[in-house]
Amino acid sequence: MPSLNPVSGPLGSVRAAHLLRRALFGFTPANRQQFAGLSSQAAVDLLFTVPPPVSPPLDPLSNPLNTWIGQQPVSEPQDLYPILLHWWVAQLKNSGVAMRERLVFYLHTHIPIIMDRVSPSDYVYYQLALYRFYAYGNFKKLTRAVCIDNAMLQHLDGRLNIASAPQENFAREFFELFTVGKGEQVSADDYTTFTEQDVQSATALLTGWDKDDSLQSVDPETQLPRGRLKGNGAVASQHALGAKTFSAAFQNTVITSADNTVQSAQNELTQFIDMVFAQDTCAEHIVRKLYRFFVYYQITEEVETDIIQPLAQQLKNGGYELMPVIKTLLRSEHFFDEDDTVFQNDTRGAIIKSPLELVLNALNTFEIPLPSETTQNALFHETMSYLMNAFSRMGLDLFYPYDVAGYDAYYQFPMYNRCWITPNYLAERYKFFERLISAQIPGLQFDFVLWVKMNTSNPSDPDALIDELMDLFFPFPPEASRRDFFKNNVLLDTLSVINWQTEWAVYINQGSDAGVRMPLENLFLALTQCPEYQIH
Repeated sequence: MPSLNPVSGPLGSVRAAHLLRRALFGFTPANRQQFAGLSSQAAVDLLFTVPPPVSPPLDPLSNPLNTWIGQQPVSEPQDLYPILLHWWVAQLKNSGVAMRERLVFYLHTHIPIIMDRVSPSDYVYYQLALYRFYAYGNFKKLTRAVCIDNAMLQHLDGRLNIASAPQENFAREFFELFTVGKGEQVSADDYTTFTEQDVQSATALLTGWDKDDSLQSVDPETQLPRGRLKGNGAVASQHALGAKTFSAAFQNTVITSADNTVQSAQNELTQFIDMVFAQDTCAEHIVRKLYRFFVYYQITEEVETDIIQPLAQQLKNGGYELMPVIKTLLRSEHFFDEDDTVFQNDTRGAIIKSPLELVLNALNTFEIPLPSETTQNALFHETMSYLMNAFSRMGLDLFYPYDVAGYDAYYQFPMYNRCWITPNYLAERYKFFERLISAQIPGLQFDFVLWVKMNTSNPSDPDALIDELMDLFFPFPPEASRRDFFKNNVLLDTLSVINWQTEWAVYINQGSDAGVRMPLENLFLALTQCPEYQIH
C-alpha cells in the first residue's frame, strides 16, 4: 500500500542517491556520502537550505560588465534573450545541494511562458525572480502574482483584456493549466472543474490590467515589478464593473465590483484567488503535477487515494505552503519505493531525464565547471550557446515550448517523460558524451582518467571500479551478464586483470596514461550511452 510514512534510520547510499537524483541537478560522490549518513528529515531539510542571493545577468557589451536588468542595455534588446537563458542555465547548474533552483524549474514547467511573446527580456528575468521568491513558499500567493505579472500579461494576452473587448486566453489557461485542471468533460461547456461560464466571469474580473514598462508598479511582498491597471491614478477605467457569477464548480460564487477604483479591482482579484484555491480540485491538480515531477508520471487509483489526496489536504489545510508538502513526499516510504516489494510498480529509475537534467547532472557529477560569466564572458556564452543547442537537438527548446501548455513531457498524456526519447533525440544524447570526452565542447575541460583516480576507491581493481561506477551512474544495478560485459569486453577488452593492474600502476607511478586512457574512455561512453544512464 502506498505510504507517506517517513523512512527511518540513516538514508544509506542507495536512498541518498535516489533523493539527490530527483531533487538536484546532479551530485558528486562526496554529496552522496554526506547525505547517506543523514536521516530523511535531516537530508530533506538540508535540501531546503536557502542559498545566497542571485546576481543578475551581465550585458556582454557593457564595459565594465554590468547588468541590463532595470536599465537601458548596451546590447540590442533582442540579443539579450539568449544571454538571459545562458545565465539561468548556469544558475541551475551551480545550485549545489539546495533545491530552490530545481523548484524554479518546476514552476517554469507548471506555469510556462514562450519567450518571444514577451518584451523586454527584463520581464522574463523578473518572472524567474518571482518563482525563486516563492519556490520555498506559498503557491497561492505566487499564482495571484502571476495573474498580474508583466511577462504573463504579455504571454497570454492579459494586457489586451478590457471591458469592451474581453480576451479569454489567460482565464482559460489559469483554470486548465495552473489551478483546478481540466476535469472530465460532461458537456460542451462543462469540464466539472470549471465551465465556460467560469472562463467568461474570470475574464471579466481580470479586465483592465496592462504591463508596466515604467517598472513603477511593485508588489509589496516580493518588491518585484508587476503590471498595473489601466486608468487615471486610482481609477481603473478598463475594468469591467458589475457582478461576476461563477458556476456550481465554485459554489455559484458572485464577486462584485464595489466601484471602478484600482483598490476594488485588486480586491476582486484577491476574492477570485480565494475562491479558486478553496476548491479541493485545485490542491489535487497541483499535487498531481508535483508527484509527476518528483516521483512518477502514472497515478494509480491506490496512489490517488493514499498519496495524492492526503498531500492535497495537507497543501490546502496549510494555506498552500509548498515546502511542507514536498518534504512529506520526499521523506516518504513511497518516494523511496519501500512501501511494497512489487517490482512492477517501482518508481526508482522510472523517469527519463530531460535534456537539461542529462547534461547538468553529468557536469555536476564530474565536477566540470562552466567558464566564469564575469572573467571569461565571451567563452561563457560560447559554452552556454553550445549547451542550449544541445538541449534543442535533444528535444528541449528552453523557454520555447511548442504551445502554451508547456513542454510535452510534463503534461502530455499518456507519454509524459517518454517524449524525450526518439531515435534522433537519443542519438544526440549519445553524441553529447562523445563530444564531452573528446574535448569538443568549448569551455568544458574533462579528464575522466583523472576523475577516476580522484573519485574511486581502488581503480586498479576492475571489479571494484565497475561496481562503483555503476552504483554512481545508474539508479539500480544491471544484470550480472551486462556488468561482466562492461568489465571484460569494454574495460579490459583483451587485457587480463593483471595487465590492467600493471597499466594503472604505470599511470600512478610514472604519469603515463597511455595504457589506461582508451579503456576508461570507452567505458565512460559505454556507461553513459546505455538505457540505465538515461533514467533517474
